[in-house]
Amino acid sequence: MKSINLLAIVSFRTMKKNISCILGVLFALSALAPGVVFGQGDNSNNGRKQNGICTVISNRLSKLRGEVGDQDFGLARMLGENTKTRDERFESFQNRYRERWELRDENLEEHFFQLESRAGTDAEKAAVIDFVRSVKLAVSSYRSSVEQAIDKFREGVNLALEEKSAAVESAIEARRSSFGDFLDDAKAKCEAGDDVKTIRESIVSLIKGAQDSFRNSISSIRENFRTDFDNLKKEKQESLKLAKDEFRSVMETAQNSLKEAMGVDASSGDNNGGNTEN
Repeated sequence: MKSINLLAIVSFRTMKKNISCILGVLFALSALAPGVVFGQGDNSNNGRKQNGICTVISNRLSKLRGEVGDQDFGLARMLGENTKTRDERFESFQNRYRERWELRDENLEEHFFQLESRAGTDAEKAAVIDFVRSVKLAVSSYRSSVEQAIDKFREGVNLALEEKSAAVESAIEARRSSFGDFLDDAKAKCEAGDDVKTIRESIVSLIKGAQDSFRNSISSIRENFRTDFDNLKKEKQESLKLAKDEFRSVMETAQNSLKEAMGVDASSGDNNGGNTEN
């Protein structure tokens, strides 16, 4: 989920920076446009002013497109870095599970040893053997279920993030293409002698539309990923709960059988070997 927050921050900063660029273009055109818009001076002078404004339009929009491209590159790079960070988090999570399981195994062996030392008759010894076998099978089954649930969750998150990255890249490309079209269109209209005020208003409207479309796309992508992630997390939690409930049921049955055979509660002594497993 951290990647979602980072994406939101980057999107916000992208919007803020682009708005500043838009205002810069608007200010430049407003400062230079009046002489042409209101036909002040002779035709040759107007022609020079028109050419000057065309240059301003081209330079400002080229700069804006370059800054947008830099932001797009940063966003794409961040997505790549998040992929690496995500994999590291998964590995760390699974390693913590395995470390706890190693400690549980040590405690179980100690618990089994204590039970075996208490068994006096052949019937009690047989009951302990059955109990140990049942516990080991239950532990193995539980851990296998946990690993499967985690692996399925990891695969689902990876797929959801791949789809999110593809969607973000598509939104980036659409915005990049739009800014290129705006630049080409503005140049053509300016060189054709179109009214500068109309060109300016058109540029601002088109840029705002492209920004709004990009922002809405990112917002939708973020919401879709959050929904997918929450569903995957819920499914994982349900699978883990089911595995734990099944483990406890098997352990309860095994303990009751051992208690009946030995007259001793199998969970007495070192309770780390009892009915808990994480």
